Amino acid sequence: MAIINFANNNPELFPEKVVDHDEGSYCIAFAFDYGYLNCFKTMIASLARNGAFLKNQVVVYTDDPLVLEDSFVKFVADKLILVKGEKKNILYDLAENNVRRPEKAGWNRGTFLKWAAFEEQDVKNLIFFDVDMICLQEMSGLTKLNESADFLCTPQFQRKLFPDADSDNLANLKKMVRGSYWGAHKSRVNSGVMILRQDLLRNDFFYDITKYVSERNEIHEQGHLSRFFSETNDFKRFMLPAAYNFQEIYLKLLDDSQQREVLSGIKMLHYAGGQKPWKFKPNYDTRISFLLWFYYSSCASAINVVG
Repeated sequence: MAIINFANNNPELFPEKVVDHDEGSYCIAFAFDYGYLNCFKTMIASLARNGAFLKNQVVVYTDDPLVLEDSFVKFVADKLILVKGEKKNILYDLAENNVRRPEKAGWNRGTFLKWAAFEEQDVKNLIFFDVDMICLQEMSGLTKLNESADFLCTPQFQRKLFPDADSDNLANLKKMVRGSYWGAHKSRVNSGVMILRQDLLRNDFFYDITKYVSERNEIHEQGHLSRFFSETNDFKRFMLPAAYNFQEIYLKLLDDSQQREVLSGIKMLHYAGGQKPWKFKPNYDTRISFLLWFYYSSCASAINVVG
């Protein structure tokens, strides 16, 4: 159905200008279970409010049949895919046996679920987004970045952002927003935002990468992606500017005015840390980044999906 279809019932949610984002060659994809349904709705509302990917095909992967029955999901998704059978078993097995913290197998199953997108698609390029994110600006530049790369992502923020421990946190985070990285940030993948180009959108690639992972152990799913794309010569990786996947917890390094300055340059804000806004109630001292999530959550609650 695509996000643009919300315009018919909810014109107040949409900006005056619609950005097409090469809708003919890109789809956007998500993977989640019923427990993250409200996060998905909030993410979609934020894309709608900022005119991002309104006309692109929407693909939803889930291992939870309850997601398939939700009216919001059915209204926005062009393709609803229940991951089951062999692929589900492969991903669940990796989540339990090929991570260093098997006690977190339930959480790992959710992160490996996104790998179901490694399959043939109706379009040449897929952009995957985690659902614990919100869009803060239009995204027209994303699809034009390094069109020769096969796998595009942003880095997993490390505890040490830059070599000088006493350096300016504001300056360093602004460098990362622009795509200037140091050390492990050049290779450690955060899989919350991924652009997958045609050579990765094959069932053969799914079986190749899962076989590779089955012979190794890493701390989590995106650790396997980091290692695979560092070792392979078959596919080209490119690190996107952190503006497209900024990990919210690092805003705590800044004061309120500095946070606002950095937020002004962020396109996608990722609540990747242990503190999630939906687990709190807003009050007078709620941090700015959480208030943004509550705003888009309220927009999601107001969406009418009845034609």
